[in-house]
Amino acid sequence: MTWTLGLYECIDREEVAYALFSTATALAQRSSASYRIGPMEVRNNYRISSDNFNLFFTEECNKDYYNKQFRENGFEEVGCYYSSIDRNINIDLDNKSN
Repeated sequence: MTWTLGLYECIDREEVAYALFSTATALAQRSSASYRIGPMEVRNNYRISSDNFNLFFTEECNKDYYNKQFRENGFEEVGCYYSSIDRNINIDLDNKSN
């Protein structure tokens, strides 16, 4: 079984993040979960960006310390992706062959 942790929010205090992750871990262990994945919420903020300056449309700007809190509480990056806007696209609206 896998547990996912999503819609993450926390203040910038180690002890508060630790309490949050400890509680989530205890709940996951009680249900015999083998894995914890986070942040994972596909309908909203499903990832924590490592670059709040190059966000794609609808991506949320997260607190800079969120990545650190996840790492310090046993999470590691298992995947990444890059999204961007092509600002140099050429569209010929007069071309009738499209």
